[in-house]
Amino acid sequence: CNSWFNCNDCNPGDEASFILNLGCKQTFNQIRIVNVHDSARISKQFRLHVSNVESGPWEQVLDTELEDTRQQLDYNPFQLQVISLDKKTTAQFVKFELVSWIGQSGGLQYFDIIRI
Repeated sequence: CNSWFNCNDCNPGDEASFILNLGCKQTFNQIRIVNVHDSARISKQFRLHVSNVESGPWEQVLDTELEDTRQQLDYNPFQLQVISLDKKTTAQFVKFELVSWIGQSGGLQYFDIIRI
């Protein structure tokens, strides 16, 4: 996934998610993610869910917070974070759910799984 933003002027509780179709079942135990670098929108807490069917049911595999990008230097705004899951998982669909953000909204510059 390259660049995703939830709505502008969102409120807590508003739906802020996307579903990534991996094309087939993939096994992974880590993700690569880059938070937005914008004082008006910064992603904070998110949950990751997996399923073998696009409509679910969904299994939550991660609930964590991203680093605050307001402290990053402008000449290096795309700091890649690698986040480990508690265990390896196999799924075709990955749902990213943004729970909280700083500013008007949140978003990502990059998202991918690390296949094993």
